[in-house]
Amino acid sequence: MTPGPTEVGVSLTMRLGAIRLLRYRDSISHSSDVQGERQ
Repeated sequence: MTPGPTEVGVSLTMRLGAIRLLRYRDSISHSSDVQGERQ
C-alpha cells in the first residue's frame, strides 16, 4: 500500500517536531553553560 497524504503529512510534522525539540534542548544547554561560565 502507498502511504496516503495524511500519513506523509504526519510523518513530516513528527520529523519537524523532533528536530525542533533537539534544537530547543541544544539552545537550553548552551544558554545554561554560558550562565555557568559567567558565574
